[in-house]
Amino acid sequence: MPNKINRKNVHLLLPGKIARVASLLAKSRKLTPLEALTAFYRSPVYRQLEQEETKLWHFSPEQLYAVAFPRRTAGRTQVRHGPGRSSLLPHRDMILEAWRKQRLSARAIADKLAALNVSTTPQNVWKFIQTHS
Repeated sequence: MPNKINRKNVHLLLPGKIARVASLLAKSRKLTPLEALTAFYRSPVYRQLEQEETKLWHFSPEQLYAVAFPRRTAGRTQVRHGPGRSSLLPHRDMILEAWRKQRLSARAIADKLAALNVSTTPQNVWKFIQTHS
């Protein structure tokens, strides 16, 4: 039986993901590798990544980068649907139940929504959960 990810071993998955996120950050913001690594370590996403129960370890480095350092346009974060108009809002109860009670990952919830013809990404699901929890 394969080992499962838990609080004791989640740290084994992190170094490669953290290095790649720092590399993306260094390239996009013209930082040194050390500055980029420090910036990611200080982000709220890193603190959540360390906690197995958030399931952020499921995310690719690119997804983690997008969540930790959202792209900004003209000083404002891009919002596709605007506040209070999320396409996920009609599925709020199902998403929160899947997260809290069924303990599904953001990726599994996004897949579940795709089966309902709702196009979204795991990082959008994660942001929705953070906003509505």
